[in-house]
Amino acid sequence: MNGWEAFAASPGWFVVWTVGTGFAVALALRGLAALVVAFRTRGGT
Repeated sequence: MNGWEAFAASPGWFVVWTVGTGFAVALALRGLAALVVAFRTRGGT
C-alpha cells in the first residue's frame, strides 16, 4: 500500500473535500451577498 492508497482509504480525503467545498460555497455566498448589497445601494428593490 503506497501513500496515496493509504490517504484514499483514510477519512482524510473526506476532510479535504468538505473543507474545499465549504470554502467554495462560502466564497460564492459572500460574492452573492456583495452583489445584493451593491444592487440595493444603487437603488434597487
